[in-house]
Amino acid sequence: MTEILTKVNQLHKKLGQRLGFYIIFSAEDMLDKKIASDPYMYKMYLIQFREVLNVLSPAVLKRIFESTFAELYPYYSNSEIMSMSGYDIFKDANLQRLKSDMLALYDKLRITRDIYLNSLGEP
Repeated sequence: MTEILTKVNQLHKKLGQRLGFYIIFSAEDMLDKKIASDPYMYKMYLIQFREVLNVLSPAVLKRIFESTFAELYPYYSNSEIMSMSGYDIFKDANLQRLKSDMLALYDKLRITRDIYLNSLGEP
């Protein structure tokens, strides 16, 4: 895992050097453009971003996903409700797929969080 994060971080830095990359939410939003173009604001933004990432630790993310799964479980366990999913956009909804999708999303968020923390370095 550490080796993967290191390689992704190196690629991330190389791309950033070539493209003038900023860790910013949206390059189209006026506020984000202002933050990225002002060195002091961008520095403060990165400090706040690091704090958010630290608050959203893997344990916190895990609790959020477990809580969400627990709230959805009764609905996905009810055969009458699930029979109606045939009319939804996701016609193949089922409990196993919910669990699989949520685990994949949790892993993606956790890895992305680690990549950003690694990219930001120490305060």
